[in-house]
Amino acid sequence: MKKVVLINGSPRHEERTASAGFLTHVEAILKDGEYEKQLVNVCKSLKNGPDADYAKLLEADAIVLAFPLYYFCLPGLLTRFLEDYEKYLREHGEQKKHAKVYAIVNCGFPEPEINEEAVRVIGCFSHHIGARFRFGVMIGGGPMISEIEGAGPTKKAYEKLEAAIRMMDSDIRSEVVEAPQNVPIQPSFPRRLYLFMGGMGWKRQAKKNGIKKADLYRRPYQKVE
Repeated sequence: MKKVVLINGSPRHEERTASAGFLTHVEAILKDGEYEKQLVNVCKSLKNGPDADYAKLLEADAIVLAFPLYYFCLPGLLTRFLEDYEKYLREHGEQKKHAKVYAIVNCGFPEPEINEEAVRVIGCFSHHIGARFRFGVMIGGGPMISEIEGAGPTKKAYEKLEAAIRMMDSDIRSEVVEAPQNVPIQPSFPRRLYLFMGGMGWKRQAKKNGIKKADLYRRPYQKVE
C-alpha cells in the first residue's frame, strides 16, 4: 500500500479554503484500499510542532502539496515548513527513495500560467531533498472554482481537475521515469467580467472593514492628511 501525504499549505487553517477543497478531491480519487493517506495542515503543524508530520513525510511514497499563490510564489508559512523539513532530514535520515512530489497551486488571477514559478520552486525543493517532482496542477481563478464547484463556468474546470488527479493516481503507481507535463486549469468565464467581479469583491471587503474606495489606491507609507 502506497503512503501518501497530502499537505494543505494555506495560511487560513480555520476557514474553508480552495486548497482544502482540492485536497478533498485528491483524497476521494485515491482509493482507500490502495493508499494510506495522511493529511497535514501546515498552519497547525508549525503551531503544534512539526516533527510528527515530518516523520510522515520521511516515509511517504508520494507527497501532494496544495496551496494558494501568495505574491506570485509560496505562502511564507509553507516556505518555512519546507525549509525546516530539509533541516529535519539532515538530522533524521534521507527522504524515502523515489518519493514522488506533486503540486496543486491556485491563484486569484484567471490565467493558470501565473502559477508556473511556484510550481518550479516545488520542483527545486523536491530535487534538493532527493525526491522526484512529477508535475503541477496550475489553477487560475481558484477561489471562484472552489466557491461554485462543478456548476456553470466551473464544470469543465472540475472535470479537468479530476482528470489531473487520476493522472496523479496512475503516475504514483507507475514506474515511468519521464514526468508528465504541468496541467493548466481555468474557469470558462469572460476575463473582463471576472476581473470586474474581483474588483467589486475588494470594494465590498474594504467597506466592511471601514476603508474607503480611495484608500485602496494609496501608495504604501504615503502620508495621510
